[in-house]
Amino acid sequence: MASLRRVQHLSFSHVPSPYIQPPHERPSLSLNPNFNKTQVPVIDLCNFDPEFSSLVQHQIKQACQKLGAFQVRNHGVSDKLIEDMKRIGMGFFDSSLDYKTKYACDANFAASEGYGSRMLVKEE
Repeated sequence: MASLRRVQHLSFSHVPSPYIQPPHERPSLSLNPNFNKTQVPVIDLCNFDPEFSSLVQHQIKQACQKLGAFQVRNHGVSDKLIEDMKRIGMGFFDSSLDYKTKYACDANFAASEGYGSRMLVKEE
């Protein structure tokens, strides 16, 4: 019988198999031979200038499809707010498991939102 355990309790000397996409479902970086695999795309939000919205949308779509990540500049978010968010986020992860469990995914739903996720682990 399999039991439910929180992901954060697993050893991360390797990536658990439920988190590994099959090769045929992974994004292909070979579609663009000029794409530098070590360089994360930087997307300029142009300080929200509507004239550039189509271009920005296209760049975000491409970055998500090709790499799954990107860096944003000229987003208008203050340095103070960014630092506050980092501090609050780190504070959350440094808090007790009891506190973090209040934000856990609902065990009755296959959700990817909330703190942590549940996965089946064989007894052995």
